[in-house]
Amino acid sequence: MKMLIVVLAMFLAMSAEAQKKGIDIRTGTTLEYMVYPGGQVFPMIITVDSSSNEYVRLAWTNSVGRGGKYILTRASLDSATTAFWGPPQYDEDVVLDPNVSLLFFSRRQWNELIGSGKVEFDGAKYAWRDAVGNKALLINNVRVDAIYLESENSSARIWILNNAKYPMILKIENNPMGVDLEITGF
Repeated sequence: MKMLIVVLAMFLAMSAEAQKKGIDIRTGTTLEYMVYPGGQVFPMIITVDSSSNEYVRLAWTNSVGRGGKYILTRASLDSATTAFWGPPQYDEDVVLDPNVSLLFFSRRQWNELIGSGKVEFDGAKYAWRDAVGNKALLINNVRVDAIYLESENSSARIWILNNAKYPMILKIENNPMGVDLEITGF
């Protein structure tokens, strides 16, 4: 009986530690997403190919192994306010415009959100809300340390990784730009 209690205590401690760790974004991190452009389903694997203070390069592949890369420059990482929602560019290294990001909030947006609890994204205004109940983000039954945002009219919802260096978009519902997405594994 004592052995069972010890094993159970170790399991609970490991579970609590896993929930605290969250998603570790660094070179080599692989994330699985489902993207829903216009009601279609597009599974995608994103890998942080390389990163520095000057850029982040994301490699992506689809379910049949085709892919490409998107490069977010320092300007994009610092001050982008819109996201790239275009069709995938196969077999290319696409450098995003300075005002455009992909899967990341810019440092400007992060600072705005942390400072005021509000942020503008793709021309819409969002506010930080409590992520309780069905608004908490779970991946494989583990709660992810994510910030939950709702648009002013409460129809669009965004979850971003609570990480000042890499505030990555983990999920979007009812995106006014017509493309929803959600992280399904890491």
